[in-house]
Amino acid sequence: MKNYIYALVLLILVSCNSKPKPALEEIISDEFVTITKSMIEVESDSVCLNLPLEFKIKLPSSVNYLSANLIDNGHYLSTPNDFLIYNKEQPKKVIFDFEQYLLVGKPFKIIIKKRNHLVSKKDAQELLKKYSKKKSLNNLKKGDTINLIPYDIFRKDNPNFLNELRRIEDKIRITTSCKGEDFFNSQDFKINW
Repeated sequence: MKNYIYALVLLILVSCNSKPKPALEEIISDEFVTITKSMIEVESDSVCLNLPLEFKIKLPSSVNYLSANLIDNGHYLSTPNDFLIYNKEQPKKVIFDFEQYLLVGKPFKIIIKKRNHLVSKKDAQELLKKYSKKKSLNNLKKGDTINLIPYDIFRKDNPNFLNELRRIEDKIRITTSCKGEDFFNSQDFKINW
C-alpha cells in the first residue's frame, strides 16, 4: 500500500511539472517616465522617479490563479503601497487581480510602476532641464505628475542611471495555480531595466 501511495504522489508531481509554465517577456516600454511627489514623507529633498516596466504574460490554459510581485533589492514590495500594476491597453486601469485575464486565456501586457523609487530633487531637476521641461519641482504636490520622456528613450540617454539599478538583481515573481491543484507554483524573472 505504501508503494502505491508513493507511486501516486510521484505521478502527480511529474504530471504537474510537465505542464507548460507561464511565460513572462519583458518589453522595453514606450510609456512615459514620470516624476511625482513621494508617497512616503521620509525625505523632503527627494521625489519619486517612476520607470514603467512592461511585460507580456502568456499563460497555459490550465492556470486558474495568477499573482505578480516585485522583489526589489532582495525585499518584497507590496501593492498598492510600493507598486501598481496597470493594463497596457487601458493605462489608467489598475489591476488588483488577474481573474478576467485568465478567463479570456490570451496573452496580455501589463505595466508595473514602482511608487517610491526616490531620487534627489537635484537629480530630478537635472532631468527636467535635460528634457527642456518648463516645470518646477518647487510646487509639486501629492498627485501631481510631470511626464519626462518615453522609457525606451530614457534608457538610451541614461545608461549610468540604469547600470546602477542593474547592480542588484531585481525580480518579478509570478505565482500560479492550475485547475485541480491545491498548491501554488512560483517563478522568478530577472528585471533587465
